[in-house]
Amino acid sequence: MILLSTRCFTFKILQTLLQTKFVRSVHYEAQEKHSISDHSNSSQHEIGSHKFKLQQADYDTGYLLNPENVRQIQANVEHRKGIGNIQLVHELNKQIKSLPVEESVNRNRLNDQLQEELGKIPNKTHPDVLNYGTEPKVLKYYNEKPQFGSKHVFEFSEMAKKINLFRMEKLGNFTGHKSYYLTSDLAELE
Repeated sequence: MILLSTRCFTFKILQTLLQTKFVRSVHYEAQEKHSISDHSNSSQHEIGSHKFKLQQADYDTGYLLNPENVRQIQANVEHRKGIGNIQLVHELNKQIKSLPVEESVNRNRLNDQLQEELGKIPNKTHPDVLNYGTEPKVLKYYNEKPQFGSKHVFEFSEMAKKINLFRMEKLGNFTGHKSYYLTSDLAELE
């Protein structure tokens, strides 16, 4: 979900924001000689003369980076037809841990790669969904259309025409296509 704290955005800006994966919130600020401070969990972007911060997603790294869960995660990726590569995620994590603290440039680059690869891993599949199999299954119907047997059911427009509540034909030169006049009791309700 994207939370926008601004007056209006153009379609192109929204489209750009929606293409960004796992956006938690967008903090939008006009560029009025104010600098936006860097946070370790956000990245800065600029569109036109406006700056905004995208907060990075919060992944379950305890689960995703646990070597005992690799098979389960890989099976989930294959089941959900995802493109995530859990082996690459673990390799990037090992590289980050092996780097000395002084190499912040390489660490930031690898951390960005890790975040990108973590974003490709699909969410966990609920165990009940796995039991459904590959065939679609109807769980419950909502708002079923009532059965009236052999009786003819009239739409509102048909009933209103029969009891002369509105007109849709022969309206003259005053209206266009799909126009109508309310008459009688329906006009009073309006």
